[in-house]
Amino acid sequence: SCEHPTDLGSLECGVDTMMSGATTSNYGFENSAYYAFDLDNDSEMIINLDGLSSMYDPYILLFDSTQTYIQTIAYTQSYYINDYSVNLSAGEYYMAVTEDNPGFYGGTLQDYYNAMESNYQNTGSFTLSLVSYDGTCDYPGCTDSNAFNFNPSATIDDGSCEYPTDLGS
Repeated sequence: SCEHPTDLGSLECGVDTMMSGATTSNYGFENSAYYAFDLDNDSEMIINLDGLSSMYDPYILLFDSTQTYIQTIAYTQSYYINDYSVNLSAGEYYMAVTEDNPGFYGGTLQDYYNAMESNYQNTGSFTLSLVSYDGTCDYPGCTDSNAFNFNPSATIDDGSCEYPTDLGS
């Protein structure tokens, strides 16, 4: 059958694009979930994935507009990819979400599809969140340079600043 990635369209600056997905087969096309998206400007992309207690080792593979492999994003802790930041140029991108390390390190999206025909992956459900920041919208974060978690990129304080606790003498 002719399968296509889910097209998320053009991601707006500062807007959280959230979607749920699942990998439904151990082998073949369905052992990954596929997405396509566009960036109108050079952007910092913040990626979060929650494996919903069923996708123990989530991985995301990123491909450029020519469907050429860019990089693999591995889980930051079991079931999660938390606040992963990647700088991307304006353009079209493709993303594959899978459970377990697919051992794919180069080639095209078609090469990835072909490799998955014989690559065993566990199945699982997830929630994926993509937020892009290109300088045309507010970037929430801690704006106090005295805080432990000061973010020099933040343009609007979101109340998340963390300070030392005075334990007295």
